[in-house]
Amino acid sequence: MTSPQDSGANMAAGDQHCSDNVGIGDELMESPPASAPVRRWISVAVVLFLLSQITIPATYYLRGEPTSERFAWRMFSSVHMTNWRCRVIETSLVNGNLIERELALDNIVQESTVRCLHTGQLDVVEPFLLKRLAREGVQRIEYVAEGTTPSGQPTAPIRLVADATTREVRRIDLPEVNVPSN
Repeated sequence: MTSPQDSGANMAAGDQHCSDNVGIGDELMESPPASAPVRRWISVAVVLFLLSQITIPATYYLRGEPTSERFAWRMFSSVHMTNWRCRVIETSLVNGNLIERELALDNIVQESTVRCLHTGQLDVVEPFLLKRLAREGVQRIEYVAEGTTPSGQPTAPIRLVADATTREVRRIDLPEVNVPSN
């Protein structure tokens, strides 16, 4: 191992490779700061990024759909922990007769879709109803979801109906569940 004095002696002796390492970061330290417009654009980009981090999750609260659980930080909410049950009733025209039947969701869609249907996630429910309505002979399809909170209180039911004449999903408001106050 060489000491700092030995390095100086080697440089004095004409050892050129040691002088190449002197001042490696000097060029970086001497670079001029970014111009004002560049700093301004960087600041704008940082502010926009931070605003998006606030506003995107805030849409959960602004939408007014309590069953929309799109963010991981909502996975322990009371909505997520509510015991939901849904029924989908399809009315079809078969041989000139209207036949009404409850769909066995486990047999027709994936498990993740069944979970979304059971929890009333309207971003999944509405396209599902429209897709079922597009099937031949289907005249009407009705969706009803009801739940019980972890404390045993019933939730307000969600009811959606789509029919072949309008080809759109309508929300039917059901009477609120009367929950006794404690």
